[in-house]
Amino acid sequence: MQPNVTKKFAILTSYPLDVRVGSGVVRMIEGYRDILCQAGYQTDVIAPPYKTLNDKQLTRYRIQYNHELKHINFDDYACVIASDFDGYLIENMPAGQYVVLNAGLLGDIVRFETGRAARILTAFAQLEKRNLQKAGMIIVPTKYTKRKLVQYYGIEPSKIEVIPLGIHFKYWHKNIATERGMTTKEKNILCVARQYPRKGIADLIRAFRSAADRYGGAHLHLVGGGPQEDKNKKLVESLELPEKVTFHGDINDNTKLSGLYQSAHIFVLPSYHETFGIAFAEAMAAGVPVIAYKSTAIPELIKNQFNGLLVKTGSVGGLYKAMEQLFRSDELRNRIIDNAQKTAAQLDWKIISSQVLDKLKIFRNKFSCPTVSPDCFE
Repeated sequence: MQPNVTKKFAILTSYPLDVRVGSGVVRMIEGYRDILCQAGYQTDVIAPPYKTLNDKQLTRYRIQYNHELKHINFDDYACVIASDFDGYLIENMPAGQYVVLNAGLLGDIVRFETGRAARILTAFAQLEKRNLQKAGMIIVPTKYTKRKLVQYYGIEPSKIEVIPLGIHFKYWHKNIATERGMTTKEKNILCVARQYPRKGIADLIRAFRSAADRYGGAHLHLVGGGPQEDKNKKLVESLELPEKVTFHGDINDNTKLSGLYQSAHIFVLPSYHETFGIAFAEAMAAGVPVIAYKSTAIPELIKNQFNGLLVKTGSVGGLYKAMEQLFRSDELRNRIIDNAQKTAAQLDWKIISSQVLDKLKIFRNKFSCPTVSPDCFE
């Protein structure tokens, strides 16, 4: 007798379901869960019980949790959807039952790290490669990611599907105006990101030094913790900016975060590496003009002078000039906001969901796995 897997899915992650730890991964997992549940499929998110951890703890616990995953019986699931390297130890998983979401691209990220962090990412990249090679289908958010998976891991291009990550557009666009923001009249610059070296927060702080000199009321708000936070605080001190920069740390309260978006004049994230950039999409939906580096996958989302401003990667002076453009020109600011919100609207999970479900149908039809019920995607 075949197991009853008609409407049962598993989504695997070794990240705790806490946006303060891995915001992009967690939002991706939650988005895919919502898509499947709303389509009527029972969907189990198999995630660890631990809560927020520091970076060293998270590294160790993710490996430990993957050792636990290999003992789970997945026979009753029509499809198992894993993320990045999670699931790499699971054996005997039919290709027609196994999908991997990749928004990490660890083999590419490692070039931005040194020392212990680089060694860990190098090891994780090998696990990611192992996991991707056994998948029947891989879903990535950008064409850039697809190219790099082929380059770094030798993945067959035909099994890689490009589907953008989604956002809850209605919340960030409509509800944000009802949230109570800061009452200051300062020119607020907002950045939301984990403080890793590749996020370029130090570049932003240096560019803000010029903005603070030119605009006395300017204030920089940094949301997100991470391994570079202490170093960036010391940089703020050395530039004599402690009264002009606020480190908010990790925020898990969307109401508070919405208030910061509401009061922001500009959103700046000069990241050296993104496989998509979910924070950019949320800022665009919230009506905050975005400034970013013209790096990696970012130009697939942000079109310079249309729905945001792109700066040459590594140009601190370029960041400041872009800020000045938006401070000085209401016409440019309003045009970018209007176009950005139209872009973000097309990333609503309700729109993205149809692409996801269509690809899963094609995947099921391609493999005809005997453990998958014929009406699984009907």
